Amino acid sequence: MTATLPVGPFNWLKKEGRPYALGDIRSRKMLRTVENKHPHLKQRIFNRYLRIADSATYHQADIWLEGLLDRLHLHDDLGGLKADSPFELFRSFSEKISQRLERDFTSHAAAVNGKEALNLLIRETEKAGMEFPVDPAELTDKEKVIPGVARVFDPAWWRRKLRNKAYVNSESVYRELGLVSDASNIYISEYNFRRYLTAQASNEELLTLLTAENQFGYSATLATLKEKSVSNPRNRRNETMMRIGGLEDYANEHGHVGVFYTITCPSKYHATHRNGHANGKFQGASPLDAQKYLNRVWARVRAALKRKGIEWYGIRTVEPHHDGTPHWHLLMFLNKFDLPQANQLFREHALAEDGDENGAQENRFVIEEIDPEKGRATGYVAKYISKSIDGYEVGEDSYGNDAVESAARIRAWASIWGIRQFQFMGSPSVTVYRELRRLRNIEGPREGLIKELEQAADAGDWRRYVELMGGACLRLKDRPLRAHMVPRPTENKYHETVEQLKGLMGAAGQVVTRIFEWTIGRTRPTEDDLQTANSAEVAVRGANAPPWSSVNNCTHPVR
Repeated sequence: MTATLPVGPFNWLKKEGRPYALGDIRSRKMLRTVENKHPHLKQRIFNRYLRIADSATYHQADIWLEGLLDRLHLHDDLGGLKADSPFELFRSFSEKISQRLERDFTSHAAAVNGKEALNLLIRETEKAGMEFPVDPAELTDKEKVIPGVARVFDPAWWRRKLRNKAYVNSESVYRELGLVSDASNIYISEYNFRRYLTAQASNEELLTLLTAENQFGYSATLATLKEKSVSNPRNRRNETMMRIGGLEDYANEHGHVGVFYTITCPSKYHATHRNGHANGKFQGASPLDAQKYLNRVWARVRAALKRKGIEWYGIRTVEPHHDGTPHWHLLMFLNKFDLPQANQLFREHALAEDGDENGAQENRFVIEEIDPEKGRATGYVAKYISKSIDGYEVGEDSYGNDAVESAARIRAWASIWGIRQFQFMGSPSVTVYRELRRLRNIEGPREGLIKELEQAADAGDWRRYVELMGGACLRLKDRPLRAHMVPRPTENKYHETVEQLKGLMGAAGQVVTRIFEWTIGRTRPTEDDLQTANSAEVAVRGANAPPWSSVNNCTHPVR
C-alpha cells in the first residue's frame, strides 16, 4: 500500500511519478525530529531512509532511522544534548547531571538506605547513556564502589565520557551518511576534525598556563615539557624509526628474514566507495568493529604460529582507508625456514571470512617478502610511520593529498576512535628504555648490566638494548629489568591509591630514575587565563597519551 507524502517539511522529498508510503505516525514523528533537530543532515538522512524503504521495507527503514537518532541524541535528560552539539555545552550539562545525581543519592540514602541509593545511582547513570564505572560483580566491594560513586559525582568524568561518546556517535553517523570518503572528507568528517583541532588548540593553550616546578627549583611550562617528550610528533616518529631500525639490525645479526603483510577488512566493513557512493555491501560496522575484526584475525594467526612453534617479532601499524575503515601493515622478522608456513597460516586466517568475494584474493591480504638487495626492511614501513604521525618527507598520501595535512587527520581519526596506531611485538619494553635514558641526568655509580643498558639507551642503540635485555621473544618476567611501580603517598580525587613509576628493578639490580617531585601551578592566574582554561574541553589523547610498553607475544627463545 502506498500513500502520498505528508505536507509541510517533506514536500521536497517527493520524486516525480514515485510516491512513497512513509510508514505510521511513529515514522513521521522520527522524520520530523530529523527536520527540526538535524537540518544539516536531513537531506542525506531522508534519502537514505527512502532507499532502505525502497529496497527493503518501511519497517527496516524505521529501525535504521531509530538507531541513527539514538546515536545522535546523547540523552533527553541532558536537555537535548546531541552528539554534534558544540563542546562548550558539555560543561554545563556535566555539572547539572553530576550535581543532580549527588543530591538524589544523598537524599535516597537518608530516606531509604545506602544499597537502594546505589541502585538508584546505577539506574540513573545508565539512563543517561553511561556505564556505571564499577563492574556489577564488584558492587559489594567498598574499595571499588567508593571510587565509582566519586566518579559519577565528578563533572570532569561526565565531560570526558560524554565527549568520547559524542565523537564516536556523530562520526559513525557522518561516515554512514557518506560524509567521510575520498570524495568528501578523507579519513574523518570535517566537523569532527575541526572540533578536534579546536579542542587540541585549547588544550595547548592550557599547557602554556601551567608550570611544573621540582624540589630543586627548576620550573618549566607543561607545554615546554611536552615538546621534549614523545608527545611531540617529531620525537615520536624518530623514536619509532630508531626502534624499527634496531630490530632489523638485530634480525640481520641472527639470520632472520623480514616480511611485510597488509591485511584489509571484508567489503561489508567499508561504508563508501572512493567516489563517495554508498557501498551496497556495508552492514553498519564502525571503525571500532573493523578493528575488532582485525584483532580477531591476528589473535588466530598468533595462536596458529604458536602451535607450530614459529617465533616472530616486529611492528604492527594501523591506518585508515579513505572512509575511516582501518587496515593493518605488519613488518615481521622470523626464521627464514618458517616463512612459507607463516605466510600460509596468515593467508588462511586473513581470508577465512568472505574470502571468496570479488577481489578478496588480490586485495584483502598482501605478502611482500623483503629482499635485502633491494633495500632495508625499515624502508617498507617508514612511509606508513611518517604519514600517520607528521607526514615528514612523504609528500602525498595514498590518495594524492598533502601528507602533512593528512597526518593531522589520521591523528584525529586515531584519537577519536581510540585506535592504537603502532604496536611493537616481541621486543623489550620501551618504558624501561626511556627510564634508562633518564639516568644521564642522575649522578651515582652504576655498574654491570645496568651500566651497559644505560649506555646502549643513551646512545639510542636499540639493537644493543634488545641483546642486553635477553633478545627478542622473551617473556617480561624473564627480562633483566622491568618498571618498578610504587604507591603514591596520597589518594587521587576518587579516593584511590594509585601507583607511580619510580625506577627499574629486576635480576640486573635496582635503580631509581624518578628523583624529582613536581608541583603544578599557574603561570599567570588572571581572569582571562581562567576563562581560557575553562574552555579546554579535550584532554590530550592519541599521540599525546602516556607511552605504551611493547607487547611480548613470543613464548619461545630465539633460535
